[in-house]
Amino acid sequence: MEDAAAFERVAGIVGRAREERTPPVVVVSAMGHTTDALAEALEAAEGGNEARALARLARLSRETEQIARELFGGDSGRVCARVAPLFAELDRLARAVAVLRAVPAAGRDHFLAHGEMVSVEIGAVDNGPGP
Repeated sequence: MEDAAAFERVAGIVGRAREERTPPVVVVSAMGHTTDALAEALEAAEGGNEARALARLARLSRETEQIARELFGGDSGRVCARVAPLFAELDRLARAVAVLRAVPAAGRDHFLAHGEMVSVEIGAVDNGPGP
């Protein structure tokens, strides 16, 4: 799920499957370099650099909003509203990790999984009539 074009290709595949009445099963990945960006933010937080962690997350949020605008144009606000809680949770987690300067393995996995969760929210937006 590299970018807006990748989402459009997947939407086309799913749309064709729906037209054929074949229930699609879609497994998405994080967009582009999202997992790397999340790892950078988490590393900064573990080092006690809350400001750097939050700045990286803010940049990732803006990049996600840009992809939503490319995909949904003027209707991107509803998509951004779907992913906003995920970015809010990332901010809270980064702040906590920056204070503790540690994160357990399960917490790390949860933090990094937000990339896939964002892709799921974007991919789940129905932008047209279905069968």
